Amino acid sequence: MGYAKSISRICNLMVAFTFIIGGIFYLCWPTFLPYHAVIVGRPWWQLELGLQKLILALMRGGGGCSLAVGLALVFFIMLQNRGEVALFRWAIFIVASVGALPILGVSITLAYQFQVETPWPWVGGALLLASIGFFSWRPHPGE
Repeated sequence: MGYAKSISRICNLMVAFTFIIGGIFYLCWPTFLPYHAVIVGRPWWQLELGLQKLILALMRGGGGCSLAVGLALVFFIMLQNRGEVALFRWAIFIVASVGALPILGVSITLAYQFQVETPWPWVGGALLLASIGFFSWRPHPGE
C-alpha cells in the first residue's frame, strides 16, 4: 500500500470512528449535555417530562444516524480493496460529508448564538479528515 493510500485510509478510519464514538455517546447519554442547558436556559431536572422525552428522542435519533454513518464508512473502507476502488472512494467522502455538514452547521450556529461549547471542532475535524482522505489518494486505472 502506497503512502498516499495509507494516509487516505487512516484519515477515513478516523472519520468513521469519530462518527461511531459520537453516535454511541448520544445514544447512551442519560440527559442533555451542558451546552443544551445553556441554550434551553434551564437545567435538565427543571424541564417538563414531555420536553425531556423530546430532547432524548432527538439525541437518540442523531446518535443512531451518526453510528450508522460511522459503520457504513467502516464497511466501505473494508470493501475498498475488493474492487471498484474509485466508487468506494466517492462513497466514503459523500457519506461522511452528508453526515457531517448538517451537524457542523447546527453546532456552529448554536455555539455562535448562545456562546456555548458545542462539538463543532470534532465535526469540523472529521470533515477535514474526510477531505484529506479523499484528495490525498486517487486510484489509478485497474487499481
